[in-house]
Amino acid sequence: MMGKVGQNEQGYKPCKTKGESFLRHAARLLVGGMQQVYNRRFRNASGRTKRDCNRLTGKDSVSKISRVKRQIFGLIVISMIFTYVLHGENRIYTVSTSYNNLLSNEKHDGMLDRIIQETFRRAGLECMIVYRQTDQSLFDVNAGLLDAEINRIAGMETSFPNLLHLTEPNMTMHFVAFAKHEFPIDGWKSIRNLNVGVVRGWKILEWHTDGFPKVVYVPTEKELFRMLDLGRLDIALYSKLTGYAALREYKYQNIRHLEPPLESQEMFLYLHSKNSHLIPGLDAALKSMKNDGSYDRIVRETLDRYLGHERFD
Repeated sequence: MMGKVGQNEQGYKPCKTKGESFLRHAARLLVGGMQQVYNRRFRNASGRTKRDCNRLTGKDSVSKISRVKRQIFGLIVISMIFTYVLHGENRIYTVSTSYNNLLSNEKHDGMLDRIIQETFRRAGLECMIVYRQTDQSLFDVNAGLLDAEINRIAGMETSFPNLLHLTEPNMTMHFVAFAKHEFPIDGWKSIRNLNVGVVRGWKILEWHTDGFPKVVYVPTEKELFRMLDLGRLDIALYSKLTGYAALREYKYQNIRHLEPPLESQEMFLYLHSKNSHLIPGLDAALKSMKNDGSYDRIVRETLDRYLGHERFD
């Protein structure tokens, strides 16, 4: 689904105006249309196994799906370049997300969707949020195929040298262990010998569990919590906020997080270095949202909509 490009918090959704050329409007529709096709066909494809794919479409299905995904993503990139050529510095900046939950989703009404779109709008810019799988998103932004990555911890530039992050954080994320039974938690070393589940692409969790003898990597949180519920894992590592959103969505009643958090980290919007000139304006815009209360309002509305009045302190 096409992002609500430049939509502000009063609900204004820009459309084609007299001053906007037909070609620019066509480019906008092309980008959105191709992203809609990609989301519809592949947003949940990461949860399929090779056997599932073979059962659906034959033994060559995995390679066919990968080839089609590359072709569609290539068309998205071409359409983005087309957009850039048409209107230069007034172009639409592409922000990659790998979330599919209350933070960011294909409806573009998640907490970070709204915060980032409003941040760009206040900076006088337009953005479009596009979906990439967790383990691919940073690579695509680092390669310059996309302009920004929506939400990562500090330090990504060590492994991805073309990335720079804002100084103003999007949020603070608490990384915790979810479990069906009590385990004593006292830092990362305390979970070393447990059966641990991690969603592939969550770099902070991959780094801290590197070398653990019993780590299972899964493509999405759906598989993560299913394995925990079936008793195949002792603990599932995930963020506290999005973890409870997933538990509510999948209706798991007997899984809770363990205290204390393994780690708490500020999270940032990352830009490709070619867009470094945007950082001061985006930083100022995000700070202004926090100062005038609109940031807190978005957070509160998101939690009410996705979690209701449930408490998980």
